[in-house]
Amino acid sequence: MNNPEAFITLVLELQRQARVARQRRLLLLSGDADWCRAMAGTCLETLPERQALRVGDAPPCGVPRLTLAEGQQVLGQELDLLVLDAHECFDRDVFGASSGALVGGG
Repeated sequence: MNNPEAFITLVLELQRQARVARQRRLLLLSGDADWCRAMAGTCLETLPERQALRVGDAPPCGVPRLTLAEGQQVLGQELDLLVLDAHECFDRDVFGASSGALVGGG
């Protein structure tokens, strides 16, 4: 998706649906690492009222970050938004722990 306005509309609609259903929603960004990281940054900018965390490399400014090795530390937290950067490596245990930290509507 190369249209930033359409992407923002999609992100806001997914958030609205998640809140109404009190479900966790996943947005998978696939492609070049720089593009994915830029789109993740757009998500973080578009959804300003949130408890957000980024797990992986190259965090956007102003968002707390954990490395993949520290990813298990999200257990017990409640997050509205999580960005898991798996370009360097995908760790299924970190994915499970971090996605479990998302609250309904996140």
